[in-house]
Amino acid sequence: MEAILILFIAAAFGMARNFFFPSSISLIPSNKPIIEVGAKKIGLAQAKRMFDAGIVFLDARGCPYYVAGHIQGARCLGLQEYDEKKALVLSDVEKDQPLVTYCDGEGCSSSVLLAERLVKEGYASVYVYPAGWPEWVRAGYPIEKGLGSTEGW
Repeated sequence: MEAILILFIAAAFGMARNFFFPSSISLIPSNKPIIEVGAKKIGLAQAKRMFDAGIVFLDARGCPYYVAGHIQGARCLGLQEYDEKKALVLSDVEKDQPLVTYCDGEGCSSSVLLAERLVKEGYASVYVYPAGWPEWVRAGYPIEKGLGSTEGW
């Protein structure tokens, strides 16, 4: 009985902390339309054109997933590492330069949440590729494994 009480108190404390801190983890996937957060939704064809043009892609899945495989040349900027790594990852990106966020498919809201943070911080040209990693892989487009363009962190 005591274990259940401790578990309940710990869960309540964790949820309360999550509610009051800005770097909290969303407990409910974002249902916000992408346009509402100030970003533009793109599909596979446009993502590939932007990739070919050298636009910066940001993998919002988190660095362990990134290391396992990511869009070639993408940079890892997971939501949990955002505050500590944003300055390094985006050090060469101007606020008016296009950025593409992606994660692990339509069911993953991390790319939308990352786009929302970028827009709030003044990045003016943010795109979300909702189908993300799984669709890119199925299309046979360039991927890589390991640290890729985040090497040296």
